[in-house]
Amino acid sequence: MTHQPIRLATLLALALCAGAAESELITVSTGAQPKLAYAVERQGDKLNVTVEVAAFAADGSGVEPTLGVAARKQQILTAKAAKATRGANLARFAWSVPATALIDKPADWKDLRLAIDVRWSGGAGGGDRRHERYRHLDGREPSAGLSTKAADWAPLDLDDLAQRLADRRDRMLIKVKQPIDGKYSVVVEDAAGRRVRNLAGGLPAAKGEVAVEWDGCDEDGRMVAEGSYRWRSIHHPGLAPEYVMSFANADEPTFHPLLSNHCHFTAAAANDTLAVLAAVGTEGGYAMAAFDREGRWKQGYNGVLGAGWNAIAVALDDTFLYAAQDGEGWGSSIDRSKPDWQGEVALTLTRFDLAGGGVVDYPGGKRWRELERHPWGPGAGPAQLREQMSLTGMARIGARLYIGSRAAEALLVVDVASGEFVDRIPLPKPGPIAASGDRLVALSAGIPMLIDVAAKTAKPLYAAPAAKAAGIDALDIRAIALAADGRLFLADARSHSVRIVDAAGKATTLGTPGGPVAGPWQAERMATPSGLALLGERLWVAEDRTSPKRAVAWDLAKRSVVRQIFGNP
Repeated sequence: MTHQPIRLATLLALALCAGAAESELITVSTGAQPKLAYAVERQGDKLNVTVEVAAFAADGSGVEPTLGVAARKQQILTAKAAKATRGANLARFAWSVPATALIDKPADWKDLRLAIDVRWSGGAGGGDRRHERYRHLDGREPSAGLSTKAADWAPLDLDDLAQRLADRRDRMLIKVKQPIDGKYSVVVEDAAGRRVRNLAGGLPAAKGEVAVEWDGCDEDGRMVAEGSYRWRSIHHPGLAPEYVMSFANADEPTFHPLLSNHCHFTAAAANDTLAVLAAVGTEGGYAMAAFDREGRWKQGYNGVLGAGWNAIAVALDDTFLYAAQDGEGWGSSIDRSKPDWQGEVALTLTRFDLAGGGVVDYPGGKRWRELERHPWGPGAGPAQLREQMSLTGMARIGARLYIGSRAAEALLVVDVASGEFVDRIPLPKPGPIAASGDRLVALSAGIPMLIDVAAKTAKPLYAAPAAKAAGIDALDIRAIALAADGRLFLADARSHSVRIVDAAGKATTLGTPGGPVAGPWQAERMATPSGLALLGERLWVAEDRTSPKRAVAWDLAKRSVVRQIFGNP
């Protein structure tokens, strides 16, 4: 805070700042234009015109004004006819025009008109970086150039201009030192400390000197009495918005929605660098999203309209993200008027550019491949399709995708390049699928099976006693993930936790069992884990819940949640 006394004898006798120290320039530019100001003075038999223009270059170069001035006679003067001084991002041009070039008799000064045009060089291809005109009346665009008609130029009353400058010289200016870039406020008080006038309140200013004008009046516009007054000022950086987060936007600094707004993540997959979480659809944001090892959002993906909105499974390699979708698609219609209704839906496969996010057509311009059509609903023949979709999961090994099909009771084998069905591996009551290296594991009737893809056979991954000891038969398994060291991760919707079974069959539990409860938030307490993906020593878990929508990343070494991603509401 700063303060300084003012002695007010009479308003006309006192000026805190002499006129000689004040600029004679009149600013005519708007806030959307580079600053331009001018000064005009009659001096003997000449008219002196000064134009000061803001420059993009620090040395003031690259600015070329043209001056139009007329009374009885008209003159158009270029920058070459002016004395130019440049520096500190400014260029000043001074013209001295003989009176005889403008008037025939003194009365002609009443018809004086003035206009200015400025070009800033440095644009593309050697063109203008900017082109503006000032003091024109013809209504043309700012880049139209100086009109050649004096009637298009704004009139300039020299007597009125002289009075404005005289008023400016007589005004009281309080010079305030602004110590920082920010805001300032200035008030005037009488000798007793009573507030007389609020001169400035929270106005922005750069560091340096600021001039504040006082007209000698109080807050109600009345002239104050003769006496002693003082001014005080305060300064602060000001209030500025600081981006903290957008709700449910994966902590990314953007207002664009990054996650699904209608649905929530129910599937997950990973390669060596990214984990992808997937929801069946969205009308804003992205239905699928890729995150790096630190849990930072990297890319979003949206499915093709018409693909099923009831179930989704994902897999990826270093180039593509593959999404298998099942169920009703946008625009489909199923008659549900009868208790035993049934409809026919499709299981499809779409691929996306992993880095760019766009759909990559299959050969023949196919946006997706239809892998099977199957009945669904209470009246469906196969009992397993009355309440569930055919799709159970998907995993990739090399150039093949393995997709679980309840309708076919098999793993469908699909070529990643063409998206074409190439084979099937019989598997009764198939469930979730996972792969690591060249090992493929899939559930069959709730039992983890090791799949021999060459022989198209399956055998239990664990001996019966080990599986029983691990409690696998008591789990409601919604997803699995397979580590390179043989650990199998099983998402259990019954206990709302993840069971980890090592290669020897020894089991441990990840997460606080029990599901959501009222009370303080517990990050380690999951609800219906339904998608699993391993990225290094982090396990990503998508939870099948909506309040809140959430996915988490676990640090397996510390057995703690290190990242929570909350979905759009």
